[in-house]
Amino acid sequence: MCLADFISPEADWIGGFAVTAGHGIEEHLARFKADHDDYSDILLKALPTAWPKPSPSACTSASARRCGAYAPDEALTNEELTREKYRGIRPAPAIPPARP
Repeated sequence: MCLADFISPEADWIGGFAVTAGHGIEEHLARFKADHDDYSDILLKALPTAWPKPSPSACTSASARRCGAYAPDEALTNEELTREKYRGIRPAPAIPPARP
């Protein structure tokens, strides 16, 4: 079985998105290695993994709720979205909403 086995062609929607980061960091990593700058090396390696997740998933989640039947007239501020004041689901993978 796969995810498509659980999608009804009459009533359900499925979507996805892809985000990438980190193109072109090799020369900077080489420079950090040559300078024995392990701290900058670690931080730069972590950035492409951590950065793409929150913003696109939050935007995708809000768009999915407005496009579907969950909240077509939703007009929440960023703070309201962060505080989960929306009604319905948060259809986005990877990371939960930030808690201030």
